Amino acid sequence: MGLFGLLFWGLGLAFIPGLVLAWRLFFLGAPLLRGDPGAAARAGAAEFARLLNCVVLGVCAVMATYLGGGLSPHQMPYGRFVDLLGLTLSVAFYAWVSLAHARLLVRAAAAIDAEQPRRTASLS
Repeated sequence: MGLFGLLFWGLGLAFIPGLVLAWRLFFLGAPLLRGDPGAAARAGAAEFARLLNCVVLGVCAVMATYLGGGLSPHQMPYGRFVDLLGLTLSVAFYAWVSLAHARLLVRAAAAIDAEQPRRTASLS
């Protein structure tokens, strides 16, 4: 969605941090699966994911409050109201999934860190 927004209307500029994060996380999965020692240190991207998605959820909360309180279906066309509400809820759902993903990455990194002494001992 971010790349699409970059191409059209320039709205994708708001998605640039998410695109950078997705790029970093994309290349983190394989090293985590292999248990590479440096992979756990690179899982710091998950902390950035938490921060970014908390900001996204905050924006969604403001938008939901705006739609729920200040604007009602009676003050705007019903189709537009439903579209905005659907967009807000879908973005919030994606942010929650991303938060769960970040939590799992942190757990995987912690498991790799805990396993490193045993792997080192078995190699020597």
